[in-house]
Amino acid sequence: MRVEDFKSVIAEFLNNDLPPTVGREISLPTDVNYIVTLTGGRRAGKTYLLFHTIRKLLEEKKASKDEIIYVDFEHP
Repeated sequence: MRVEDFKSVIAEFLNNDLPPTVGREISLPTDVNYIVTLTGGRRAGKTYLLFHTIRKLLEEKKASKDEIIYVDFEHP
């Protein structure tokens, strides 16, 4: 990816709403001071778990949208 591509992806994330999500029994840690990486099989719900966690962080005011980035490397 070129720098211009990253700028475009970041702008798209910041300007668009998150998709609707449904809470699950599993959750990602949010009270940590390190980067959380989510890996797993295809179509296992990783993206929506991530979106749900982002929404939770924003709603609980633990982070602002400009402190979070989501980059999908599957679709340029």
